[in-house]
Amino acid sequence: MKRLSLVTALLAATSSLVLVNTAFGAEQVGSILLSSGGLAEIVKHVELGDNDKAISLEIPVDQADDVLKSLIVSDPAGTVATVTIDGANAVAQAFKHMPFKREDLASTATIAAAMTGYKATIDDGNGHVDLGVILGVTQIQRATTGEPIEVPAATVQHEDGSLAQVLLGPGASVTFADESVQKRIETAIAAVRQATDTNFRTIRIETTGSGKRTVDLSYVVAAPVWKAAYRIVPGTDGKYRVQGWAVLENGTGDDWNNVSVTLSSSNPVALKQRLLDMYWRDRREVPIMLPGGAINPIVDGSQGDAAGAMDQMGEADMPGLAAPAPMAMAEAAPMVGGMAAKTTAQRFTPQPSRGPEAISSEGDVGITFTLPQPVTLLAGQTLTVPIIDADFDADLVSMWQGGSAGDHPVEAIFLDNASGKSVPPGIFTVYGKEGYLGDAQVLGIPPGEKRFAAFAADPKTRVTSESTDDSTITGIKARDGLLTVTSTAIRKTVYHVTAPKDAGRTLLIDHMKLSGYDASTTAEVVSDEADRLRLRAKVEAGAKLDIPVTEKTVESQVVTVAESSADSLVYWASTKAIEPEIAAKLKAIAALKHKVDDYQRAVDEADQVVSRKTAEQERIRANLAALPETSDSAKSYIAKLDKSEAAIDAAQADRTKNQDLADKANQDLDDAIRAL
Repeated sequence: MKRLSLVTALLAATSSLVLVNTAFGAEQVGSILLSSGGLAEIVKHVELGDNDKAISLEIPVDQADDVLKSLIVSDPAGTVATVTIDGANAVAQAFKHMPFKREDLASTATIAAAMTGYKATIDDGNGHVDLGVILGVTQIQRATTGEPIEVPAATVQHEDGSLAQVLLGPGASVTFADESVQKRIETAIAAVRQATDTNFRTIRIETTGSGKRTVDLSYVVAAPVWKAAYRIVPGTDGKYRVQGWAVLENGTGDDWNNVSVTLSSSNPVALKQRLLDMYWRDRREVPIMLPGGAINPIVDGSQGDAAGAMDQMGEADMPGLAAPAPMAMAEAAPMVGGMAAKTTAQRFTPQPSRGPEAISSEGDVGITFTLPQPVTLLAGQTLTVPIIDADFDADLVSMWQGGSAGDHPVEAIFLDNASGKSVPPGIFTVYGKEGYLGDAQVLGIPPGEKRFAAFAADPKTRVTSESTDDSTITGIKARDGLLTVTSTAIRKTVYHVTAPKDAGRTLLIDHMKLSGYDASTTAEVVSDEADRLRLRAKVEAGAKLDIPVTEKTVESQVVTVAESSADSLVYWASTKAIEPEIAAKLKAIAALKHKVDDYQRAVDEADQVVSRKTAEQERIRANLAALPETSDSAKSYIAKLDKSEAAIDAAQADRTKNQDLADKANQDLDDAIRAL
């Protein structure tokens, strides 16, 4: 085996990085699918020769986990044998079986010091070569023209037992006699060399195929989210033209050269996991069991566990389709008839040129756009291309949402997507015949649905609202001592609209519906959704208009008659929705509840009299104990004591009578409730 001197190995380890020499000559990106979920599906084509079986793929280190998770190899002439990649701990593993650490590679002296006991040939770089077993390394002083300097020197033992020192100054080299040791050193140094560039990893793919062929590599990695930016301009026949442009970046780390690019509006569940890292299962350490009890071992150092090393998984948010809250511009131009007021200067009328549209395809979870021409884009560059160019039915309207903080609506364009294509979420720049009007944001427009894009404030139009609530009992049923009370709850909301004096308005109102209520109105209903009712009304210049909305729901409440108050029973008995027989029974039960309350009140009052008179007797007896029995004061206290005793007897008799009456009334009440 060829021996590599440590000097040569160290020079190789510290040399500049050499790019990977792959086993193919024509690796290129063929196609890319960018999704709104921030992912890129990359397909690369690799041309292999007759005898080529290995593929080396260099990827950015931040893509390594994703490539390990998603790599698909398509070899038409064989199968995949192995896929290997330099792990994140390759250097640590390489030094795991070495007698020295990575830091010891700094000099031949530190390596020699770590390799005590190994036989080596040492060349001091000045013509002196010595062979022996390394016993240690020390610093010795050497005379110079100036101050003495310290130079490391290795002490070696020759085969005859003699000892010698060999300087390890600049130019010194060490070659170990044991070929297995030398090979392990070379392996560790190679690992250091490969880990020098921390920005890339090399994946090596071994295939079983043969012959000239094209192998496809497909994998999914993180990528910048592509964005959509739209231009809305007036068209013909009352329509508005919507031109959508995609803005995308090449963040894959590879240059694109005539690459087929497809954009997807889907937002898949995207997970990541640190597959390249090593994880160790933590084990419980148990003490050594010896006679006489357990002995806890002394542990020199500790091994950290892998807990917390895993990143949390996030679930992707599915794209919303509802229109967002309107965004008013901080300073809006005056509105006339739903359009920005004309200025005295002639303004540019936008008419964007039409270009080739992307090929669109509706899917179950989104729409995809395949660009009509291959894309050439350097890594890190940004590209914007048209993907949609269609005419939409649209109206300029004032938009007001129920629950808004202010009294003024916003100017908006109400778009009807009859194009048959989904419009992905994005930012909209709105133009009128006079030029720019404002910007808006829309969270997507599915085919056949309508959305508004609010682009400016409408300070001239005023909208206020007021609501009233009412509830009417519509039915009462009685069974087994329970009452089922059915009522109709009604909320009436009126929107008061005042149009500006100089122009009329087409107004859209988003009325937020109460949960579980049915809504109705005399106004035109644009859409009736689960949480809102969208209304449209035209208001002439300077006019006022009231738009009513009525919401109803039927509620049922089950109450226990025994636990209900007499007043509640009388109230239910007096409603028009109750049957006369049930009403009479409820009134009788209410009367019995009043009787029970009266008797119980009398019992409580008698208890209070007894308690008060008993306390009074204790005071009298305490005073009598301090007086002569024949004194006038004692006689007076004795008279009071007799009177108090008579009051207690009367109160107790009254209590007994009322308790009997209360028990009888409670029995009658229970019988009446059972008969209900």
